[in-house]
Amino acid sequence: MDWKTKIPLLLLLSIIMSSLLASAAASQKPIAPPSDALPQSLGNLYSIQSTIFDEPRRYYVSLPESYFGQQQSYPVLYVIDADFHFTHAAALARSQARMGKLPPMIVVGVANQGPKDFLYTTSWPSQLEGPEFGGADLLIRHLHQELVPYIDMHYRTRGANALAGYSMGGLFTLQAMMADNTPFSAFLAMSPSAWYDNAGINAKILSWVAKAPAPLPPLFLSVANEQDMGVEALYQALTQAKPQWPLTFHHFPEEDHYSMSLPALLAGLQILAPNHGSDVPDLIALGDYSQVLAHFSHQQTQWAGFNIGWLQAYRFAKYVFHSQQTDKIDAIVQQVSSQMPASLAEVLIGLATGYNKTQQPALAIQLLTNTPCSECRHRAQWHHQLSLAYAANKQPQLATQHQTKAMALATQQQLPAWLVWEMRE
Repeated sequence: MDWKTKIPLLLLLSIIMSSLLASAAASQKPIAPPSDALPQSLGNLYSIQSTIFDEPRRYYVSLPESYFGQQQSYPVLYVIDADFHFTHAAALARSQARMGKLPPMIVVGVANQGPKDFLYTTSWPSQLEGPEFGGADLLIRHLHQELVPYIDMHYRTRGANALAGYSMGGLFTLQAMMADNTPFSAFLAMSPSAWYDNAGINAKILSWVAKAPAPLPPLFLSVANEQDMGVEALYQALTQAKPQWPLTFHHFPEEDHYSMSLPALLAGLQILAPNHGSDVPDLIALGDYSQVLAHFSHQQTQWAGFNIGWLQAYRFAKYVFHSQQTDKIDAIVQQVSSQMPASLAEVLIGLATGYNKTQQPALAIQLLTNTPCSECRHRAQWHHQLSLAYAANKQPQLATQHQTKAMALATQQQLPAWLVWEMRE
C-alpha cells in the first residue's frame, strides 16, 4: 500500500474513532452525588408579614459560626438588595470573623420583590425620573417598625446596627441615614446612585447635616472605575460641610460597578472595626498583660464592640507564654473576669491550650476547673481542652467523659465543621 492510499484510510479510521468516542461520552450518565452529603449553609430565607406593604416581605439571616455555642450578643449588618448581595456578605462576615479580622456579626439580608420593587423602594418621588420610583419611605418604615424590631426580638443583638447598600441600595442607605429615630448607627453606601434626580441627594444631605445633632454616625462611601455616579462630588461637599464627620471615602479603580460590592463591603466593615485582630508581635509591642488587656477594653468602644474571639484568645495565650508571663495568669484571669466577662471562657480555653501544648496538663486542669465561669461547661472547646489535659495526666476515664461531652455539644450547637474536626485530635 503506497502513501497515497494510506492517507485516506487513516482519515477514515480517525473519523470512525472520533464518532465512537463521542457516542460513548454521550451515553454516560452523570454520577449522582453521595447520599450522605451534608449541606453547608450560609443562612436561611424567611418572610415577615408587613402591614406597611400589605404583603409578606422576604429577608435572609446568617448567624455567626458559634452563635449557638455562646451567649454573647452581636452587632447586625443589614444588607439591601439581598437576593444579589446576601451570599457574599454572609460569607465575608463569617470568614473575616473566623480569621480575627472582623467581629462576628449577624447578617440580615433585606430582599426585594423583584427589580421593579427594588427601584421603587430605594428612591424618593421624582418627576424627572418617572413614576416607577419613589417608595423609599415605605421601606424605611418597614425596617424601623417591623424588620429590625423582629430581629431584635428573635436574636441576641446588641443594638449596633449597620446598614449597607450598593448602587440604588447605596442611595437608599443615604436616605435611611437621614431618617428620624433610625435604628442604624453606621452606614455603608457602596457606589451609591448619587446621580439620581439630578444629584438631588447632595442638597438633601447638606440640609440634614446643617441641622443634625452631633455626633454624626460613621459613613463609608465608595465608588469603582465608573463615570457619572456623582459620588466624588458628594464626598467633597460633605467634607467641606462637616470636616469632623467620621466619613470615609474609598476609590476602587480596578473594579467596575458590579465587581466592587465585595471589596467595598470589606473595606467599609474594616473602617467600623479598625485593628480588630492583633497578632503576637503586636501584643508584645503593647507591653505587659495589663496594657494588652487595656487595649482590648478600649476596643469595646468601637461600633461593633469587642470580645476576645477564638483566634485572639489563641494569640493572646501565645503572647503570655512567649513573653514569660505565665506567673501572672491568675491576675490575667481576674482582670478579664472583671473587665471583659463575656471573653472569660475564650481566654481560659486559650490559656489551657497553652498549658497543654507546653505539657503542663495539671495546670490546665487547675485553670479550667477552679476558675468560676458559668458559661464554660457549655463550651465544647472547654471540655476538649480538659479532655486533653486529663489524657496527658493519665486519667483516661475523665478524658473520655469530657471528650464525649465536647462532641455532643459540638453537634447540639451546630459548630462549624472545621472546629469539630480540630476537636477530634
